[in-house]
Amino acid sequence: SDLSLLVLALCHEAGLPAALVLVDAFGEGFNEVCPAIERFNHCIVEARADGKAYYLDPALGPAKIGRVPHAYAGSRALKVEGSTGFTVTLPQYQPLMDQELTQTIVQLNPNGSATVSEAAQFAGEKAAQMRESMKNTPPEKLRRYLESSYKKSGRKLLDFSTTGTNAVGDKYETRVVYAVPRWGSMTAGGIAIKLDAQNQGEEWLGALNLPRTQPFWFNATDGTKRSFTVELPPGSVIKGRPEDLQIDAAFLKASRQIDLKDNKLSATEDSRMLDARLEPAAAGQVYAA
Repeated sequence: SDLSLLVLALCHEAGLPAALVLVDAFGEGFNEVCPAIERFNHCIVEARADGKAYYLDPALGPAKIGRVPHAYAGSRALKVEGSTGFTVTLPQYQPLMDQELTQTIVQLNPNGSATVSEAAQFAGEKAAQMRESMKNTPPEKLRRYLESSYKKSGRKLLDFSTTGTNAVGDKYETRVVYAVPRWGSMTAGGIAIKLDAQNQGEEWLGALNLPRTQPFWFNATDGTKRSFTVELPPGSVIKGRPEDLQIDAAFLKASRQIDLKDNKLSATEDSRMLDARLEPAAAGQVYAA
């Protein structure tokens, strides 16, 4: 709220009509006839220029003017001017594309050990936010933390680099290289591997199948792209591979493409959530997706 008051004062000094807007940061609604103050836990600014309203959340750091966070985009909010309040509808979320890319390359050895390289690349608004968040974290301090945490899990940090917070350009990248003593599982038929860095547990999958009585509420998100590549030892033969996947649901757009070329097995995934409200009866469609 202090930052919003500062932006409000700057707008007034510049001759721009502006007002504070109270919101629920989680996008919950409120009784518009008698709005209770406890329904609001965040404060942003509405400024008007050339007859158009622009919204700004200064607590987010660097962000495009008028772009509302997905958590409360499209929700009803309370605009306060003096002692009078008005209900307003915030703009719908505008997803950003090609702002974030994560790449993982695993160089697999015949004994199941591996060297893993993980890179995260950010562009535009995401890059600006990463630069801002990393200003108080020296790279050497982060390197020491990684060395310690990797050592506890049996891994060894080989290399670490990150774009300087004062570097020129609209890109930001982090890269970590480490050694793993056992990445693949030795079996009678060869080495078994998972073509993904994450593991969805059975408990989480079981929770999806619980009976549901409340509606589903999905918020739109930015598009993300992940690339996961395993460089197999020379002469390797693939005995089983995942199928390509395409999900085109009311709340989710996602795809996975599997490629094998020159002993490199790659999975590329694209996904983004869509703004959607679904009744409990749609549970089967949600669980299937």
